[in-house]
Amino acid sequence: MAENDDNFSVPGLSRGIRIMELLAQRSDGLNQTEIAHALGIPFASVSRITLQLEEMGYLRRDPESKAFRLTMKMMVVGQRAMLGADMLELAIPVMRQLRDELHDTVALGVIQGTNVVVVESVPGTHPFIFTLNPGFTGQIHVTAPGKAILAWYDDARRDALLARMKFKRYNARTITSRTAFVKELELTRRRGWALDNAEEYDGVYCIAVPILDRTDFPLAAIWVTGPMNRVPSSRYPAIAARLNSLVGTISSALGHQTEARDSHPS
Repeated sequence: MAENDDNFSVPGLSRGIRIMELLAQRSDGLNQTEIAHALGIPFASVSRITLQLEEMGYLRRDPESKAFRLTMKMMVVGQRAMLGADMLELAIPVMRQLRDELHDTVALGVIQGTNVVVVESVPGTHPFIFTLNPGFTGQIHVTAPGKAILAWYDDARRDALLARMKFKRYNARTITSRTAFVKELELTRRRGWALDNAEEYDGVYCIAVPILDRTDFPLAAIWVTGPMNRVPSSRYPAIAARLNSLVGTISSALGHQTEARDSHPS
């Protein structure tokens, strides 16, 4: 069957994909007239499609320039596809159980470039919670999931990523040097869990553990996050132990041979 067979052509779908592919190459965005000119698509069609994609959350429009840009939603869709349905089916019940036990928000994320991207989240049950919508990003050095994943990278992969990272300071607790961050990763690996001790957002804690495959590779991380004033630091090891216990069932289902981990820092 020919790709351009009119009996099977869906012009609106094809044009929508072409628009998103074009915008993926233009971080500064394009307005409707520029898109129509670049792709040779009628302006009326571009207007209709871009507005629909904006309504669906795939595009955002600058209120002043009227330029459209891609949102993080497409990245989240791609990351979910890469993780696979099996992992998500395993992860979501575990995340809900952790949320029900700990009452704070629980999230699943992966490393993308030098950031961590939230792929899925389960909101906490407290009246005040820290919300993490899919597509939310944070720099690796200030996020517990970033530390949890990077700590299980092999040396070559870890060092290649470290060379690209910028250790931006957010507050007095932020780790701002490669040397100090490597020590943090070593501690994370030894105890089996990672901590964000309000290193980006004041008053917010995160505890994370990796999801490991049969080769000990960290595919993703699951973490719990919430206001520090509800959770004393003395509880962190117990929370980490529960995370390791439940998230370990996901890793085991993916073929990982689980080892006992010490939930207390050395």
